[in-house]
Amino acid sequence: MVLVAEAGATLASIQAAAAKERQQLAIDPPWPERATIGGIVATSDFGPRRARYGAIRDLIIGVTLVRADGVVAKSGGKVVKNVAGFDLPKVACGSLGTLAGIATATFRLHPLPEASATVLVPALGAPEVSALVKKMTAAQLEPVSAVGLRGNDGRYLLGVRFEGFGKGVQQQCLKLRELASGEVLSETAAAAFWSRHDEVRIGGPVRARISSLPSRLPVLDPLLPPAPFAWYATLGIGFLAGDVAGSDIEALRAAALKTGGRRFVLTASRWR
Repeated sequence: MVLVAEAGATLASIQAAAAKERQQLAIDPPWPERATIGGIVATSDFGPRRARYGAIRDLIIGVTLVRADGVVAKSGGKVVKNVAGFDLPKVACGSLGTLAGIATATFRLHPLPEASATVLVPALGAPEVSALVKKMTAAQLEPVSAVGLRGNDGRYLLGVRFEGFGKGVQQQCLKLRELASGEVLSETAAAAFWSRHDEVRIGGPVRARISSLPSRLPVLDPLLPPAPFAWYATLGIGFLAGDVAGSDIEALRAAALKTGGRRFVLTASRWR
């Protein structure tokens, strides 16, 4: 249940190695065939599975760093519970290479799920998305990820993914369908939904991440520019991508501040 990876290894190669032991590194940032372990740690990148498994800092348990003066520094180890010394692995997450070069990282793994299912709840307004998240929490549902994709009509398709033992997944899907009029997608339809989410998450030429409380979506949504938008409904994190004007990006910053959140411009190859 532990994996040591060199910084240059891609996430896809790491997942393939872990899968041979029926395990996984429970992160899903974009571009797994290109993203390296060192890059993921340095940027603290993530995907929708963060809703269940946490961010990279919640999975890392050891790190080897090379300082600017060439000295090699190590922290953590190959056991899940580390209590000795300074928690350097978590400090390295999101450091963007400002502290040291990342040489290796050690992670705790999770077993591959026996079953996975996605329930799609269509045609939700922003207030309905927030209300459904509250109901899911009250019903003690534990989705691996919950993502709302905003359509051209301003309404959201909410995809909720459950993973685990087969009977447990069936029970959670049934509970969600009792809370909302959703349908369990086929494997092909589920793959299409999450592929559509990926297109928004990595789209451009301008891409921004906005964070706020999940309950603040009804306030945030009317302030967003008309561009593809993916909302991580249980995390309060959204990705907006498209041919967005610079003035809209500035308005997005004001919108984030108004809802008590923040805005980050991730890609800005062209502003019109």
